[in-house]
Amino acid sequence: MNRRVWLFGLLVVLGCGGGSTEPDENNGDTNPPPGGSVKVFTATINGAQCSGAAGEIVGAYLGGNLTITAGCGQRSFSISALNLNAPSTITFGQGNQWSALAQVITGGAQGTYSTGFGGTGTLTLTTATLFRITGTFSFTAYTVAGGGLGQPVVTVQNGTFDISNP
Repeated sequence: MNRRVWLFGLLVVLGCGGGSTEPDENNGDTNPPPGGSVKVFTATINGAQCSGAAGEIVGAYLGGNLTITAGCGQRSFSISALNLNAPSTITFGQGNQWSALAQVITGGAQGTYSTGFGGTGTLTLTTATLFRITGTFSFTAYTVAGGGLGQPVVTVQNGTFDISNP
């Protein structure tokens, strides 16, 4: 009898708490943003301003994993990281604990530049829910082509993103 009472009590405790269908101040996981989706991605790359078109911006956060892809003229940006909590600031570069990686892929023969080739930088994740991710980033990325590690080729500054998915 004591085991049944104990088991019932444990199930009641585990079943309580959490779960509200009311929105939180950050447009939490239970409610999509009002008015549809927002897709903003901007950065300064090697001194030139770059803004992604809404149709070329995709981002998602689920289970602590973040991925963002944005087209910006002749360039594509890719940012990914694992095991994140929001809000938080993480670093790009080899051997980081979040497996965080930032890349710029350019059109033509210029190539792929990555923090995985020895680059560094930071990502500040301000909001991260199923329906919305916001934050800032900056990084220096290198290429394996034409000189390999240590040859700076892309500097990205003042990066911002605000991506909502209804």
